[in-house]
Amino acid sequence: MLQANDGNVDDFLSLVENWNPDGIEAFMFPDRAPSVDDYVREASATSKGKAANQPGDSARKKQNVLDEIERDWTPQEMRDLGASLMRLADALDQNWNPGALQSSFHWPSAARQIERNAIELAKKATLIKRQLNMRKKYLPEAMLVEPTWNMLLELFCQFAGGASVSTKSLSIAADCPESTALRHIDRLEEVGLIRRFRSKADGRVTLTELTKKGIVGVGRVLERISI
Repeated sequence: MLQANDGNVDDFLSLVENWNPDGIEAFMFPDRAPSVDDYVREASATSKGKAANQPGDSARKKQNVLDEIERDWTPQEMRDLGASLMRLADALDQNWNPGALQSSFHWPSAARQIERNAIELAKKATLIKRQLNMRKKYLPEAMLVEPTWNMLLELFCQFAGGASVSTKSLSIAADCPESTALRHIDRLEEVGLIRRFRSKADGRVTLTELTKKGIVGVGRVLERISI
């Protein structure tokens, strides 16, 4: 059962109750309403002047919430919240109780050791997934394979130092065969994240750097990664 919910229920509740994508929190969860259901009930009571536990009022208010989400939220924000709600629903379906958890592995073993550190490992797994989600949000999905991402990180580091990168160095940074790296470089240029140009010092050398689009895309991902 340690792995049943893919995270702490507290994390799910915190996400749902404190969701704040660019100011939406003010609409979704006013300070006076600590949860979605409380918000729906209170909003109905305010507008109708009576308790909002009546099925019709509650349904209408929930539909209003959905309408606001549809209008103001991005698809990725919807998916993130939906995934958290699904995991929370799974926990409730199982009557999940963190205080009643028991070990699945009673004898010393690698599995037992991993289980003992499962929460910390889950935090790392969550961080990796969040990083991938951020990359998906700001960069084309085709750019998310590791050689390409390694290139983008290298280019961003060199950008920060005011330098460009030769295609040869970029191939090394990608940690893949040069022919494969060149295909990724071609693709990055096609989608406008990088540009290539000849070195003024040596015309035989091709240099690469991030475009403005690339700088913004990679920079936004890095801003939102917490490690």
